[in-house]
Amino acid sequence: MIERRRTQRLYEPISLSVRGGQGKGGDPFEFETVARDISGGGLCATAPRILSMGDRLRFSIQFARAGTRPFRAPTVTTQGVVLRVQKLLDGTFLFAAAFTMLEIV
Repeated sequence: MIERRRTQRLYEPISLSVRGGQGKGGDPFEFETVARDISGGGLCATAPRILSMGDRLRFSIQFARAGTRPFRAPTVTTQGVVLRVQKLLDGTFLFAAAFTMLEIV
């Protein structure tokens, strides 16, 4: 199978905070999760709640490796849009999101 991705993916667990529900009259929500993979264009992660295609989310991603001091790791704040969602057997949801804006803090 030929890889069609435009950017390299990092397949290491990366902790992130996710916020959403600020638009369209939805209830605001926030949760912590771990990205399954991440690239310059987006990420794939699990969510404890249902998300919908087109939902706009805000991510705070801290690039800390195991055994390092997380407070010294670079943090990236970004916005994204949900591209697809899949319900998993354990009742959580796997989602893919494309980044729409990046800001390194």
